[in-house]
Amino acid sequence: MKSKIIFVLGDVHLPWCDWTALEHIAEEIKIAKKRGDEVEVVQIGDLFDQRAWSRFPKEGDAENAQLEWDQAEAAADRLNDLIPEMKIIFGNHDERIAKKATEGLVPRQLIRSLDEYFCFDGWEWHTSDHPLEIDGIAFIHGDTFPIPRPIAAALRLGQSVVYGHTHQGALAYVTTHNRRMFSLNVGWLGDEKCAAFQYARGSPHKCFKGYGLIIDNVPNLVPL
Repeated sequence: MKSKIIFVLGDVHLPWCDWTALEHIAEEIKIAKKRGDEVEVVQIGDLFDQRAWSRFPKEGDAENAQLEWDQAEAAADRLNDLIPEMKIIFGNHDERIAKKATEGLVPRQLIRSLDEYFCFDGWEWHTSDHPLEIDGIAFIHGDTFPIPRPIAAALRLGQSVVYGHTHQGALAYVTTHNRRMFSLNVGWLGDEKCAAFQYARGSPHKCFKGYGLIIDNVPNLVPL
């Protein structure tokens, strides 16, 4: 019996991603398609890191803006080869260059957004202010309102929700008199050994490496 499977990739932070994890997921996607399952892939946001354009202080050995952009371009090409079809949600990191240009009073007509630049065939950027919705499930990045506990996103939106942003993993359900909803936090797919993430090295709460898997509307959290 064939299934409907949605693979949900957490924050990737190109160019500082975990290629081993991404290659594993790409292989699982190929296996599901070969099996005949109906497959969709959603990247939940922060596909790019854009550290050079962050408002936060950088270390003296941080990559300059041009080098980071060149590395991100090459990484995007590689990821497109691995996963040529996916829906992509804008995350707060993905908007850093545009925000920096706006702060510099660059006219909006001159600012090229990521969906215009990385317009690969098969990559569909979700640019709406509303959540991406598939089979009644809302997919959001998770930065637009506080999510103090895993189920809060579903309670806030009144439907099952999948999100990222926090680099944590969690799955929770809530049941009312007439429905059952879940919140799925899918973790992240960055490379914690890279210098860009050393700001969190002293934190006791480490990032959750993994991805989301929704099989016939049943959510799963897959650790890597």
